[in-house]
Amino acid sequence: MILNKKIVDYIDGDMIPLESFPLEKLALEWNLIAFKHDWFWYAMDTLRHRQTLEEMWNKWNAPWKIY
Repeated sequence: MILNKKIVDYIDGDMIPLESFPLEKLALEWNLIAFKHDWFWYAMDTLRHRQTLEEMWNKWNAPWKIY
């Protein structure tokens, strides 16, 4: 997710989840843009994700690599 720095104007404190009020308000104001990504995507949020991606890289099975 890419956010403009003006997002802070929609966040009131650190206890409100971004997915609730801030994004809902932006959607109601028609200030959200989505992009459909049709190519390879894989999260790297955990050590297991990292290991999976490194394994793909080491086996020359990395779709994001330009050979």
